[in-house]
Order: sequence, then C-alpha cells, then structure tokens
Amino acid sequence: SEETYKKFEQDYREKNIKYSELKNVLSEEIYKELKPFQEKRKEFENNPSLVDSIIEESSAKCRGLAEETMREVKGKMGLI
Repeated sequence: SEETYKKFEQDYREKNIKYSELKNVLSEEIYKELKPFQEKRKEFENNPSLVDSIIEESSAKCRGLAEETMREVKGKMGLI
C-alpha cells in the first residue's frame, strides 16, 4: 500500500529501516501479485484441451497474417 511504502521510505531516509520487516512485507506483496498468474497456470494445467484450442486458434491467426505478408512481399517484388 502507499502508506506502507511511505513508512519504509521515511525509515530508510532516517536510517531506521528494519530490513527483516521490509522483507516480510515485500514477500507478501509479491505473493499477492503473483497469485492471479498462478491461478491461471493451474487452470491451464487442469484443462489441456483449452491450451490446445488456444494454440490452434493462434496458429491459424499467425498463418493468415504470414500469408498476407508474403502476398504483399511477392507483389512488391513482381512475383505475382
């Protein structure tokens, strides 16, 4: 939180910072930030068919973009 940040900033400037306290707060905040990513990973891990469908859709989209780019390149080179 902003309040916690300001407290640690003040403690640092006054040379009163307690790194053990800072580490605990920081590790809790990192855990909170990573939690959604961990949950999403678990969702993918438990649903391989979802992962396969995402890969399939993405591959098709990329293939379409690549074909369009190649048509443009060949057209500019006078090959088509």
